[in-house]
Amino acid sequence: AEAVERGKTAVAALSHDIKTPIASIRAYSEALELGLARTQAEREGYARTIARKCDEVTSLTDDLFLHALADLDRIQGRCEEAPIARVMARVVADFDADGRVTLGRLDEAQASCDPKRLEQALENLLANAAKYAPGAGVEVEGVLDTAARAYCVRVRDHGPGIPPEDLPFVADRFYRGSNARDAPGAGLGLFIVRHLVGQMGGSLSLEDAEPGLRVRVEFPLEP
Repeated sequence: AEAVERGKTAVAALSHDIKTPIASIRAYSEALELGLARTQAEREGYARTIARKCDEVTSLTDDLFLHALADLDRIQGRCEEAPIARVMARVVADFDADGRVTLGRLDEAQASCDPKRLEQALENLLANAAKYAPGAGVEVEGVLDTAARAYCVRVRDHGPGIPPEDLPFVADRFYRGSNARDAPGAGLGLFIVRHLVGQMGGSLSLEDAEPGLRVRVEFPLEP
């Protein structure tokens, strides 16, 4: 019980700490939007500050995940018949500020999923691609497989990929492959995706795309 209370205290403290860099990100973003940066040098300085504060948020959320993993099994997805293509398009539009993500084939379908959890899973996949394949293009598509009675979400990056010896383990808790190098993180992104997808009755698989990594998430269609 004492360990649980310590964990709750740590989570509360980290949650509070996250508010500080987020407040800075909002302030500098609003300043850019209002044109308060008068010169190109000032605008670039604001952008660098926003990027630095984003890194702070990433570090804090990694710590937060570490303390909250004990409660991960309590996250319950509420599956419903949802317009999965619309959810995917919204996530890509919100995430893709630099135009690196290409939204390809996107079949309309009512698939069994929790829209909020699907958003979280897809955001994690895009963030993972951005982290381990910086500057490389990312392709997202949603394919309705009527024969298999499934809807397949595919996220493929054009980065260096994952060594074959790491591929079977990259979705394990805390696993950081040899390609991680100095990239920040705790090895939780794909683990959380697999957990969220599993909660929705779906499945996660990864394969070498030569070059890059292709992640496939499949959701069952209602009979």
